[in-house]
This record gives sequence, C-alpha cells and structure tokens, in this order.
Amino acid sequence: MSAATHAFSRQAFATLAGLAFLLAGTAVHATGSADQAWQNILALDRGPKRSPRDRADALLFAREHLARQADGLARFLAEFPRETRREQARVRLAAVRLAEARLPGGAAAGVEAERILAAVESDPASPAAARADARYLRLSESMQRLALLPPAIRVNQRATLLAAIREFASRHASDRRIAGLLVEVATLFDQVPVEKRRLLLEAETLAAKNPGTAADTLRRRIADDVKRLNLVGQTLELRLEPVEGAAIELSALRGRTVVLVFWASWSAPSLRVLEEVRAASAAWEEKRVAVLTVSLDENPAHARSALGQIPLRFPLLCDGRGWEGPTIRRLGINALPTVFVLDRSGRLGELNASGRIEAAVRESAGR
Repeated sequence: MSAATHAFSRQAFATLAGLAFLLAGTAVHATGSADQAWQNILALDRGPKRSPRDRADALLFAREHLARQADGLARFLAEFPRETRREQARVRLAAVRLAEARLPGGAAAGVEAERILAAVESDPASPAAARADARYLRLSESMQRLALLPPAIRVNQRATLLAAIREFASRHASDRRIAGLLVEVATLFDQVPVEKRRLLLEAETLAAKNPGTAADTLRRRIADDVKRLNLVGQTLELRLEPVEGAAIELSALRGRTVVLVFWASWSAPSLRVLEEVRAASAAWEEKRVAVLTVSLDENPAHARSALGQIPLRFPLLCDGRGWEGPTIRRLGINALPTVFVLDRSGRLGELNASGRIEAAVRESAGR
C-alpha cells in the first residue's frame, strides 16, 4: 500500500477495477451502439484518472465514479432490453450498488443490490454463468458483513456460510472462484486453527489446478496464512524499531502480556480496533500488559496523527514500507487489523484477537 491518501484511494476503487472478473471467459456478441455502450462501461473499470488529495476527496471520487458506473449500466439495460449482455449488466449493476453500500449512507444501495442479485439467481431464463456470478457476489457480501459482526455472532454463523459455499461449489464445480471463497471463509475460523488449515490446504489444491496471475496471488495469501498458523503456540523473537525511542526486543518484555496491533491510518476497521485497545487498556496497568502498535502507513506522520486523535500513547512502530516491511513479511501479515496477544512467556495464543482483545489478554494471563 501507499501513503495514507493514495492507499485509501486504492482501497476505495479496488471493487471498481475488480468488476472485470464477472466477464472472464464470457463470449460477447453485439454490434453497433450497444457494443459502443458496453465498451464505455468497461472503460470505467479503470477508475478515476486523478488521485484524491485526502480521505474526503477519495470518498467524493468513489461516490461520483460509482454513480457514473451505475448510470451507464442502467442506461444500457433500458436502451437494449434484448441485448445478450443484459444479465452481465444486471450483475455488474448489483456489484456497483454493493460498493456504494459500503460508503457512508449507502444502505439503500445494498437493498437494491440484493434485490437484483436475488432476481438474477432465481430467474430460470438467466444463463448459468450469470446465476453463478450473482450467487458469488451474495456469498462475498455475506462474508464481508459477517466479518464486521462481534466474534460470538461470527462463530454462530460461520458454519452456515461455509455450507453455502459448499453448495456453490457443488453447483459450479469448475468455477475458479471457489478457492478464493474458501480462503475468505477461513478468516472466520481464526480461533479454530485445525479447520482453518484444512480450508487453506483445500483452497491451495484448487488454486494449483487453475494456474494464472489470480491463482498465484491467492497462493501467496495462503502461504501468509499458513505462516501465521505455524506461529500459534510459538515464542516470538522480534526486534522492533519504534518511530521514537530505542529498539524494543520482545524478549525483554517476558513476564508481561504483549499486545501487538498491526494497523494503518487508512483502514477504518483498524481505527475501531485501536479504540477497542484504548477502552480496554485503562485496566491493564495493574496486569502488566505492554501494547505495541505497528503501522503499515508509508508515512509515519499519518500514523502519529491517527494515534493522537484516538488518543493512544503506546509505542509506534512504522518502517514506511507498508506490506513489504521485513517484520510484516516475516509474520505473514496480510490483513488489517491483525492483533497478536503474547502471553508472559512470549507465546502467541491465536491468529487474530481483533474484536476480542480484552478476553484474549485475560486468557493469556491465565496461561
């Protein structure tokens, strides 16, 4: 990722560029104005041509660009009701509406997206590929919503979601996206490492059968996940360089519970986790808990500013190298926020304590 502003823009527009996956392997048969209108729609997948100045500017860009995409797709559907790409356009429109729903005040767009996808999936006249695309988007959206819920609710619903993915795989056995769905649902099993490992290995086997850039990217993510899995129960030996102050050796913190928060100022979920840390930390002084915040910002000033606004005054580590920092690569960090809680012997208790940090600290103190 880039500096805070640029990184936010990449995050905001990733869905836009990603809409192209819906067209993979699909034949196109059209001529004339319909073909030109379709090419105009595809051209918008590249996103805006200039970078936003700040977060507010990036949100404005996202809203405007998504509105242009939605308008182009709605016009296509209205003007070419018999076009062979009609179902593709409907699913694309639903994907744009889902992206709008993730922006502040976008709830109504999410309702419309669900209506469109349900209609495509239930319509017997829809091509099989369109029904698969609609189901895939509904599963993906379910996972994203579930990831935002409290841990206890995620635990109760993850088996249902996994069963739905299994059903998708049985209906669309050759779909290249099954491996990615398995990797995504595996994030809900961070507290069940045996099941998570099984899902990752299954996904890796599927990805190996479909070589290509997307599969290679997925396999790198799986490798990171397995790397973190292998750390659970192990003693971490790290030397960390704060933005200010002397280097910190984790071995020097033995006898204390250590909370390592991996975050970035451009990640809204990260900021919520930092608020969680702030709320819980008031009771930690007596329990001998050390908190270290490791930012993936490429500009330490952005990280310092974000911590100051919360406020949090724990050591800040930020090497300015984002996802490619040596500590990040060594630990296999590939999602934010990630929270490691080390017990008093320096052992890592679980993959990610995000959302249950206070409970994880209590548990680590009892080990």
